[in-house]
Amino acid sequence: MQQQKIKKTKTNQQIVKQTKEKYFFNTYVEVANREQVELCEKYEIDNIWIGARTTGNPFSVQEIAISLKDKSKKVLIKNPINHDIKLWEGAINRFKNSGIQNISIIFRGFNTHSIYRFNPIFEAIEDLKKQTNCDLETYIDVSHIAGDRKYLSQVISKAKSLGYEKFMIESHIEPNKALTDAKQQVEPKEIINLLYE
Repeated sequence: MQQQKIKKTKTNQQIVKQTKEKYFFNTYVEVANREQVELCEKYEIDNIWIGARTTGNPFSVQEIAISLKDKSKKVLIKNPINHDIKLWEGAINRFKNSGIQNISIIFRGFNTHSIYRFNPIFEAIEDLKKQTNCDLETYIDVSHIAGDRKYLSQVISKAKSLGYEKFMIESHIEPNKALTDAKQQVEPKEIINLLYE
């Protein structure tokens, strides 16, 4: 029996490193466990973020926080899927307790009824800041909130009216062919129009 050749695929971290070297981007990768943190170290990823599902799992958060101890990476923490400020605060505190100083938050809305994919209860951000007694740098993940590119402009406009200026927008050169969340992605050239219209 002829042995099949196994095609070795690149990790996300490898791809991001190559992009960084070519375009001089400041790089970000989502991690969910210690092994992924180690890959980020290996491939010189600048910053990491914690996804909503990971934020909702204290065991995963603790594992990542321990693996980042004494490292100088910036950590961005998404809100949990459910409207639970204490859970979000708990994740932040686990990283603080590991000596991580550079912490920001990402707001991507909650899994409650809304015309959007995730409900943008912006008041939750201020509630979190009061709970942590800290004015955390905030990014708004407008793509996940909207769930559909036709709503992106509305979400950005609302966020801007509340004073938010940093956004996460998913992009693909052929949005409808994207392997995940195709409906909410836009072509790169559309991002400028969304931000400055």
